[in-house]
Amino acid sequence: MAFMAVVGWMALTGFMVFASITWTAVACLTLGYYGIGGVRNPMHRKVGVILAGLVLLCGWWFLVVKQAPFTLTMK
Repeated sequence: MAFMAVVGWMALTGFMVFASITWTAVACLTLGYYGIGGVRNPMHRKVGVILAGLVLLCGWWFLVVKQAPFTLTMK
């Protein structure tokens, strides 16, 4: 029973982290596409893509490297 609770907690936490990472990356891409203040600039698109990439990279690094060992070793 405790094992099922831990698995459920891991799945819920992982999903919430995954969702927040994904929506932050989407927000960066949207900001880059529509520009800052509604002014479309090719530089804004590059910045948006770079920010989205960093968010995904850092978020997945946190999820896989930092959080997974913590959740797997919890008793």
